Amino acid sequence: MAASAVGLAQVLMRIWRLAPVIPWPSPGLLRAHLVYGLKSYLACLFAYLVVRFDLLMVQHMLGARQTGYYSIAASMADLVYLLPSIIGTLLFPKLVARATREEKWRLTAGMSGLVLVLMMGVSGIAALFARPVIRLLFGADFLPAAPAFVLLAIAMIFYGVNNIVSSYLASMSFPWFSVLIWIVACALNVGLNLFWIPAYGIMGASLSSLVCYVLVLVAQVVYCAWWHPGHAS
Repeated sequence: MAASAVGLAQVLMRIWRLAPVIPWPSPGLLRAHLVYGLKSYLACLFAYLVVRFDLLMVQHMLGARQTGYYSIAASMADLVYLLPSIIGTLLFPKLVARATREEKWRLTAGMSGLVLVLMMGVSGIAALFARPVIRLLFGADFLPAAPAFVLLAIAMIFYGVNNIVSSYLASMSFPWFSVLIWIVACALNVGLNLFWIPAYGIMGASLSSLVCYVLVLVAQVVYCAWWHPGHAS
C-alpha cells in the first residue's frame, strides 16, 4: 500500500505540472468511456475466471492436497504468460495510433507470429525444466504438479497469441464478441471440469483450460476474418 501510495503521488504531481488547467472530474468523459471500460473489465474478469474456476473446482472435488499441486502449476503458468502480457500492453497504443484497419491488422499479424515463436520457446523450456524447478522451489513432495503445469504451459502459447489478437480488437472499439467469447469459454470450462476433473484429476483441469484457450483464439481469429474479410488472413 505504501509503495502504491508513493507511486500515485508521483503520477499526480507529474500530471499537475503538465496539465494546462486545474484537473477536474469530467462526468461526460466518464460516460463516453464507460461502455468501453465495462467491456474490457468483463472480458478480463471471465478470462481470469477460466483458471480460477479450475482451482475452486479442484478444491471442491479433489481436496486440499491436489489443490496445492494445481495452485503451483497455475502460478507457474502465470509467470510464463508474463511475456505476452507485457508485449500486448506495449502493442496496444501502437495499434490505436494506426490510422486504418489494414495497418492495425498487419501489425497484429506480425506480432502474433513473433509471440507464437517466442511462446513456443518459453513454454517448451518451462515444460522441460518443470520438475527440477518445482523440486528446487517447493520440494519433491510437490512434483505431482509438474504434468499439470506442462499442459498449462502449452495452453499459455494459445493464450499469449490470443492476447495480441485481443489487443487488436480492443483498438477497434472492443466489440461485444470479445466479451461474449470469454463468457462462453468460462461456461465451457466449468462444464468440462465437471467431467474431466473426476476422471483425470488436476490433468483434467489443465486440459480444460487448454481446450478453452485454443477455442477462444480460433474464434477471435475467425471473427476478425469475418469482420474484416479483406485483410484478416
